[in-house]
Amino acid sequence: MAERPLLLLAKPTEAAKAKKGGRGGGPTPRTAQEQLQRLGPRIDQLTEALENKRLRLQSTTTGLQPEEVLVLETAGAVDEFYKAVQKIEGLGFLTEFDEDDIPPDDHFFVLKKGERRPYRGRVYLMFTNQKAFQQLVRLWKRKDSLPRGYGKWRDVFLLLRDLRFWSAQDRLEETGILDDWRDRMTWEREPLP
Repeated sequence: MAERPLLLLAKPTEAAKAKKGGRGGGPTPRTAQEQLQRLGPRIDQLTEALENKRLRLQSTTTGLQPEEVLVLETAGAVDEFYKAVQKIEGLGFLTEFDEDDIPPDDHFFVLKKGERRPYRGRVYLMFTNQKAFQQLVRLWKRKDSLPRGYGKWRDVFLLLRDLRFWSAQDRLEETGILDDWRDRMTWEREPLP
């Protein structure tokens, strides 16, 4: 029996189609070089974790552990992301959801009236096996000259805010408990255990 709770998700559906007119005023994608500097070390860490067998990845969602779900956070939606995922054997699309009011940072922001404003992003959840993850890393390394049929991955890589495995923080954020705790602390309603 698993020591950790399973990750329950809705039935996978095709990614929502982007509204006409592109990203709808979303943040400007970063350059390949900027993304390499920002996320290259993260890719290396995930690769090392797999090579050291600290993570056991599987090819089905049966008994899927939250820490085995790959999370990709993007600054905006990626058109036809579902189709891009299907190109990699062993990479399975689980679900996606929008993130509202993402605070601007040095990498992604929307500029309105000379001021950096919050923007909308999207989070994609996928399961993977080791072979699929290795192919994803190969695409990352070749992002300037992707093979035919993998062009959407360039869009993913240029809009990628974060890449990680599902964590306890993700579980807590989805429940709303963190917001409840913040409210209780702000209003000093009751002590928190």
